Amino acid sequence: MSPADPTINVTATREQAYDFLLALTQDDELRSRLTADPRGVLQENGITIGEGLFPDQARLASKGQMKELLYRLGDNEDDKFGNPEGDAWLSHVLAHCFMYGALPFVERRAEPDGAP
Repeated sequence: MSPADPTINVTATREQAYDFLLALTQDDELRSRLTADPRGVLQENGITIGEGLFPDQARLASKGQMKELLYRLGDNEDDKFGNPEGDAWLSHVLAHCFMYGALPFVERRAEPDGAP
């Protein structure tokens, strides 16, 4: 991979990432801002997505889906994102996001495109 390749950089701490996901379950103003300016709002929250990696079309996951993600991650103010040690929390979060379709801008579909 060359330095010119697009990347995703996460500089948010475990606490900042948790607070951002929690806010997405409650804060309609943040959700509106995220929908209007996804790249900018994600960057404000420590997530920078390189050119070419951001989808052309995406839909913000529902508040319920975001709550389900936090539940599956072990939603607990005293132990944010469960028990992964060190920086492993990010892999833990991403694994659940991809598995359950709860990335801030990805809503998992029950049926593939074109299915009845």
